[in-house]
Amino acid sequence: MEYAYLGPEGTFTETALHYALSRFSPSPNATCVPYATVPAALDAVRRAERAAAMVPMENSRKGVVPATLEGLTVGGDLHIVAEVVVPVTFALLAAPGVGLDGIGRVLSHPHALAQCAGWLRRNVPGARLEPAHSTAGAARDVVVADDPSCAAIAAPAVADQYGMRVLAQDIGDDENAVTRFVMVRRAGVPPARTGRDRTSLLVSVGDRTPAALPGILSVFSTGRVNLTWVQAWPTGTRLGTYRFFVDVDGHIDDQPVSRAVAALFDIGAEARFLGSYPRGLAAERAQRPDRVSSPHRPHPHRQEGHALSTEQPVPGTAQDRIVQLGLGFWPAKVLLTAVELGLYSDLAEHGPADAATLGKRLGLHPRGARDFFDCQVALGLLEREDGVYRNTPDSAAFLDRAQDTYIGGLLEVAQELWYRSWGNLTEALRTGAPQNNLGGADGNPFAALYADPELTSRFQKAMTGGSLAASQALAAKFSWSKYSTVADIGCSEGILLSTVLAAHPHLTGIGFDLPAVEPTFEETVRRSRPDGRMAFTAGNFLTDKLPSAEVVVFGRVLHDWDLDVKRMLLEKAYQALPDGGTVVVYESMIDDDRRTNTFGLLTSLHMLLESPGGFDYTGADCMGWMTEAGFNQCSAQPLDGPVSMVIGHK
Repeated sequence: MEYAYLGPEGTFTETALHYALSRFSPSPNATCVPYATVPAALDAVRRAERAAAMVPMENSRKGVVPATLEGLTVGGDLHIVAEVVVPVTFALLAAPGVGLDGIGRVLSHPHALAQCAGWLRRNVPGARLEPAHSTAGAARDVVVADDPSCAAIAAPAVADQYGMRVLAQDIGDDENAVTRFVMVRRAGVPPARTGRDRTSLLVSVGDRTPAALPGILSVFSTGRVNLTWVQAWPTGTRLGTYRFFVDVDGHIDDQPVSRAVAALFDIGAEARFLGSYPRGLAAERAQRPDRVSSPHRPHPHRQEGHALSTEQPVPGTAQDRIVQLGLGFWPAKVLLTAVELGLYSDLAEHGPADAATLGKRLGLHPRGARDFFDCQVALGLLEREDGVYRNTPDSAAFLDRAQDTYIGGLLEVAQELWYRSWGNLTEALRTGAPQNNLGGADGNPFAALYADPELTSRFQKAMTGGSLAASQALAAKFSWSKYSTVADIGCSEGILLSTVLAAHPHLTGIGFDLPAVEPTFEETVRRSRPDGRMAFTAGNFLTDKLPSAEVVVFGRVLHDWDLDVKRMLLEKAYQALPDGGTVVVYESMIDDDRRTNTFGLLTSLHMLLESPGGFDYTGADCMGWMTEAGFNQCSAQPLDGPVSMVIGHK
């Protein structure tokens, strides 16, 4: 794997990169490639030429590094996955034979020049200070210039690299100065929670900066989320308008953090996720690595004093990335099989166990059991201590069948039905025909699903599992206060209504779906106890009128159908709403440029396999259909992960 950093060799950034790789990289032959500027290093990651880039973020004395912040504002395709804090020690370097009294020019990075300003005024008061892209680059430039009046400020160890003389050491004005570096990769799933995490956001407030900033601060204060860093950054559109880089303690998967992010949307702000990652990895005082890797010299990372880190590695590029993508069904089957076997439910019911005991409880052959359980550990689904396996907090919450938050129903259907359908993707692409083996001649699976009570129950649980997070996000992000009634069209077990009504006691809700769904819906009513505010209405949204309400919601419904049906359903929603009413559509919507929401695109292929005419779509597509139906002031907004909602007003 190849990693970019702000070069040349010998920079503090390289020190930070080597330290991070010793902690995170599983590869013994990682290659570190220097780049002349921060934008060049970040662009190499964007183009997938490098697995990740290490760049400086801020210095304890002189603040932020503008090039890094500017690089993170461009697009939404980069995430921070690690941070390293490096103590910095500066020395004044010059050519051999040059003395301090002969120095007329001093080159270095602007932060280094500023951090040594006091020493320079006292010892070389007449020297001209000249900025460079990096400290090591300044040393190299001095050597190339071959000017005896030139000196550079850099790490002491750089002198050996370039054959220079150390004129003075420890010249920094603050012996406790540190620089924070961040490792950045292409956007993806963040590293798993460690309990010592930081989440970075870019919050936009449009033209309402003075009024909105107190609201942003209040969101985190009210949510008891520790705000550790705020940095204003110009929008570039008009003087006095800003975006805000924000760091908070915690992981995006921690409820206080995710709720705070959702609350930002409620006050009209937009929050772009920049990463959740382990905070404050402290490297030793910067020294020149004794084993620098270059594009021509692979760097053999040593694991001194500890085993190879169990933190999530930074993913590779090129061959590694392609192979991992092609074999992505391996970890998928490990999870799906564990759900089928009831592994997580067994651990919840019968308690932690060693491999032999757990294998016997599940009826597994000893040959593969240990590898199977350790794969769960490597994937972050189980914990193991002293040979004993137990659920992680996430597995206990979401993969134990006894929990109301169980999402495994979706995975059970994936294991039993969808995995086989995806095996026929080639046939579907060649013929355009669904491959689900459930429908009749038209390939529509719903008649078969709802004719079998057992299939109906399992399918409803799958829909609940796939909608839980989106329902929670919709309850938090949509402005429910000005409405009193809501109808969920294609309500399934009723997870959306139960979640929204629990969060907003002033609401009443109607679930509208086929008669076969009513028993599972009523079970949700019994569990959630919404005090008579949640009722079921049987009907077929293809042939019947929709129930009247002030808000009509289509959750993962429109993508099942062809374009004509999509338009018809939105027209029916318009007819069912009073003036001032609102339609809400949420799906794993494809991004408008059809480049980045991979899950949305894959979901559309899933519709190819599972339905005769269904397909997923972009937010712009949906807003266009809403406008055709008569809705106005249409807008799109992210909900949870790949899921977005589109809102239209009557």
